[in-house]
Amino acid sequence: MTKIVRKWKKADITAQPVAGRVTEPPNDFFTEMRTPTEILELFLDDEVVELIVTYSNLYAASKDVNLGLTSSEFKCFLGIIFLSDYVLVPTRHMFWEQRTEAHNVLISAAMRCDRFETISSKLHVADNANLDPVDKFSKLQLLISKLNERCMKFVPNETYFSFDESMVPYFGRHGCTQYVRGKPIRFGYKFWCGATCLGYICWFQPYQGKNPNTKHEEYGVGASIVLQFSEALTEAHP
Repeated sequence: MTKIVRKWKKADITAQPVAGRVTEPPNDFFTEMRTPTEILELFLDDEVVELIVTYSNLYAASKDVNLGLTSSEFKCFLGIIFLSDYVLVPTRHMFWEQRTEAHNVLISAAMRCDRFETISSKLHVADNANLDPVDKFSKLQLLISKLNERCMKFVPNETYFSFDESMVPYFGRHGCTQYVRGKPIRFGYKFWCGATCLGYICWFQPYQGKNPNTKHEEYGVGASIVLQFSEALTEAHP
């Protein structure tokens, strides 16, 4: 088999007009005023929430636990997660303590501490009985795919996009965690991200070395991911 050798050239890409293509005006996502909650629900919509609820209940059942999680209860759980990022305490358990400096009435009235911990320990977005053994992020790929679909849905009409790596902080143990010297976030997961000029991320994929989901292995890891991003853009906005 002849090895393909390619030489990269540093230069600007000249955009060529496509015959017969009409640029569509931006959809109402960019013209309609929305609250932060309404914007969040465009991405974490009912389908995504139901996916999380279904697989969390399925995982709990496999552990002989009747979780009984519902969509509304999961949204309450998610609200506690968001609030805990604004009101910082050493551990989330302190929100349910009676000490005035730690107790949070909104959280304690919304959900019991033991119920929150039970949901947290059973949270899943995939069926553990049907995982791809080659894919190191098999437990998350379905959720990543759903979120990418929604990110792509609201991509503005632009000519130029940025593609680079981004770090998500994580200090636990996993085979795909990275240490990247010189980055603001040095420890965690590395994600490939395609974004607009203003920073709207329209496609992302976690780095795991050799990507089992790519069709372009012959181009190497970096180039194959860029081709995946370009194909996703073309499919979403032909």
